[in-house]
Amino acid sequence: MSQIRNASDSTCKKLFRDDGCFADICNYAFFQGKQIIKPEELVSRENDVSTLIGKEALPMETKRYRDIVRKASINGEYM
Repeated sequence: MSQIRNASDSTCKKLFRDDGCFADICNYAFFQGKQIIKPEELVSRENDVSTLIGKEALPMETKRYRDIVRKASINGEYM
């Protein structure tokens, strides 16, 4: 079950990394299909988290990558 979930999760992330696809989905979902969000105006943000775990003398770094984060400007307002 976890392999299927991971495969679909990475497929979704790959799809949402495409600026045109991401803009189309958001425009459809939020603006009834009007082309408000333009692919060339999207900005990607890093979304990884680093954490030190373990004893102070021998800490171990764990890095995790979260969902895709995008930022778009609409009339000077960011969403």
